[in-house]
Amino acid sequence: MYFSWLKPLSQSLNQKKKNLYWLNFALFFRQIAIKLSGFYLPIFLYQMAPEVELMKKYLSDRSSLQQGMILVALFFVLERLTIIIFSIPVGKLTRKIGHARTFVLGDLIFALLVLAMIYFDQHQIFIFISTILSGLKSCFFWQSYRTLLDRNVNRRKLGRAMGLKVILSNFVAMLSPAIGGLIIKYSSYDYIFYLSLVFLLVAVYGHLNLKLRQELDAIGWKEYFSWLKENSFRQLFLSQSGRLFNSMALMLWPLYVFLLMGDIGTVGIIYSLSLFISIVMNFFIGGALDKNHKNKTPFVISGAIISIMTILKIWVSQIWNVVVMDSLDRMVGNYHWLVFDRMIMARGKGSQAFSYFVYRMINQSISGLIFWLFFLTFFLVFSFGWTGVFVLGSIGAMLSLLIDEKK
Repeated sequence: MYFSWLKPLSQSLNQKKKNLYWLNFALFFRQIAIKLSGFYLPIFLYQMAPEVELMKKYLSDRSSLQQGMILVALFFVLERLTIIIFSIPVGKLTRKIGHARTFVLGDLIFALLVLAMIYFDQHQIFIFISTILSGLKSCFFWQSYRTLLDRNVNRRKLGRAMGLKVILSNFVAMLSPAIGGLIIKYSSYDYIFYLSLVFLLVAVYGHLNLKLRQELDAIGWKEYFSWLKENSFRQLFLSQSGRLFNSMALMLWPLYVFLLMGDIGTVGIIYSLSLFISIVMNFFIGGALDKNHKNKTPFVISGAIISIMTILKIWVSQIWNVVVMDSLDRMVGNYHWLVFDRMIMARGKGSQAFSYFVYRMINQSISGLIFWLFFLTFFLVFSFGWTGVFVLGSIGAMLSLLIDEKK
């Protein structure tokens, strides 16, 4: 009787644990679908570029390499523009329908994206449609996911929670490229997309089990621009840009290895092999971060190492050089980006967590536009090519050191 007030508190804590479980459950299967359908996307776009009517009609004087890079860049430029335009409208919709329904709508959009990718080579209009769907897919998932993760995890256990997320992502990333590469090598891309749909359906089940309160945090362009006037938010913007520059260089790494090796199956096996060690590392890193997150020296050193290793990728030419470089890069990167993401999440704690993660999506997408502008310049205007991409990724690693956990 006297402790009856503890019952709703206990129920609230139990529901948080359940929500966290279903969030990670859905994330795991959604990441499998993403890795299967998205890991080889730059290679897929590069290979089909010479057959695209736009290239034949207006860019026939360009080399096949340049045509491929133009199509890859156009896809991701339109994706980022979509995210910038729709992040706030989707956020406002989330306030009306709730995070769980937003997730399910995002899963539906993801399914439509995969179906559009199946028909790329038959109807090229689906390339354009898929860029829009890809941007919307991100809007309907990541800003809600990060908000809910932030709210359902104790600040002192953020490192462990982020470590678990990375372990799940790395486990998926280890298996999917090798399996996907073999499927593509011996059949076609379509089977990869069909398999993605199956895993996506399992993720929907996880999202349907979420029990969440209504979102009360209001968002809008006026507030976003007012935040941009703050020095700390602009510094955060720069650090986020650095994170994205390095991530984009890493995303293009499989395409670089494919052009180097000429075999898509080899790309998947190399990528999976290099991730094997990093899974074990992250199991121990997450808990350690919660105890030592105030010591930034290892974070600074790891950022410098990633910067140097990204530059060194320019001179990689043999298969075992790729394996060693990729393994070392991911071992150091797992620590560095886990610390970075922990600080990003810690800054989101508070009543305006949803606003913070919506505006983070916008910042990342603006940075993405800048990256792809540089990318096109490297391949079309100057002869920097891959050297320019890896230099930009290296600069990104150094910019990430600007992150500060304090608001």
